[in-house]
Amino acid sequence: MQEELRETCFYMMTSWIMKMDKDGQEYVKGAELVHEFRAELTERVRETRRIAKALLTQGLVASEEYQALVGGSSSRERMAGIFRALEAGGARAMGTLYWLLLEHESELMLEMERAQFLSETKEDLLQRLTRAETVANKLLGEGLLSEEAYFRVSSTKGDEMRAQELWAGLEMGGTTSKDGFYRALLHCQPLLYRELEKKRVMRMCGINRGSEENGLERRRTELQKEEKRLQLERENMKSERDELECARAEVEKAKEEIRKETEQLQLIRKKLRERTKSEGGGHLII
Repeated sequence: MQEELRETCFYMMTSWIMKMDKDGQEYVKGAELVHEFRAELTERVRETRRIAKALLTQGLVASEEYQALVGGSSSRERMAGIFRALEAGGARAMGTLYWLLLEHESELMLEMERAQFLSETKEDLLQRLTRAETVANKLLGEGLLSEEAYFRVSSTKGDEMRAQELWAGLEMGGTTSKDGFYRALLHCQPLLYRELEKKRVMRMCGINRGSEENGLERRRTELQKEEKRLQLERENMKSERDELECARAEVEKAKEEIRKETEQLQLIRKKLRERTKSEGGGHLII
């Protein structure tokens, strides 16, 4: 997972480096993503002091601004200050912030990039989602979907309507729920996941046709590794089930042996009582 994350982040960084316009403004797509998720970034980013230090080093904030930023009482306050300090810098400043977030908050940025991609491909995705209830059940188990949303999905008829209900639940759950949904597709609809991931990586990297094959080959290798991991998990689960069945068979065998021994003991007791009675001897207590 960490290897996949590092490689994906590398793709994202190289993509935005390549996206310069004629005026020299960098990281246009990165700036757009930062702007879209500004409110959530303000709440969730934790490495604010490191980011502020990097902005100072790159000359995007003055020394006085930096001192004010790192003096904030909470991560939320510091991140809000960083956004205010960069507002006048336009796409270049926000694009640089994106790169720094990618370096210091890589998992969070990947989560947001996936959520953004899902929103952009929503219509096609919902038409092709055929296992909405299975996905909803997985998300419910991970705490990424409310019980109310799950019951709406499970009680709705028709794949597309169930998909619509699931999306409504994801909207309520926000970025984390959408990212969880994206990951759940790998298990529930792997073919759809592959196609989406191909489009996402292509969109993310902005690569041309010549370099496209290398990116896809890399992604194919990653998916093969993931499939092998899942296959190993399935084999382990089968092995555990087989062991459980063997244990159950042993228990049943032991029960049968005990039953037979009990019957034999009862038969012996009966014979002893009959012998004692016929001999007219003393009482034998068994």
